[in-house]
Amino acid sequence: MVNENPFQKVNKVKQPENMVQILSVDEMKKLLKTPNKRKFLEFRDYVVMMCLINSMARIGEIVTLEVENINFELNYIILDARKTKTRKGRMIPLDKNTMKLLKKLLLRNTRFKPSKYVFISEEGTRLTTDNFRKRLGITLNGLE
Repeated sequence: MVNENPFQKVNKVKQPENMVQILSVDEMKKLLKTPNKRKFLEFRDYVVMMCLINSMARIGEIVTLEVENINFELNYIILDARKTKTRKGRMIPLDKNTMKLLKKLLLRNTRFKPSKYVFISEEGTRLTTDNFRKRLGITLNGLE
């Protein structure tokens, strides 16, 4: 007779996580052509998308980007350690086109209530991760 279950010490097999769905090149091109860049919110969303693509940062890291954390001379942004998932800050170089878009967005932001954040609403409040995800979801649904 066995007094203890020999399987109690065996670790459970981890279930594979669902694969992340990524966009094809054609879908990505369509997505980037969707926003009407003449409208403030759609231009802002386009700049967020370009920052995400160019930096490989998380949405939450990009939408909390502050104006003081952009270096236009050396073409990089700084992600504050207090606002990153890993709690490690980092400097991320961005291409010149994305940096130009950030400059344009900051000029457009001056029409609204002053904010230390780069990505703001028309009321001058910081764009939230949830709000951007909803807006992106609407845009993605329009691609189908």
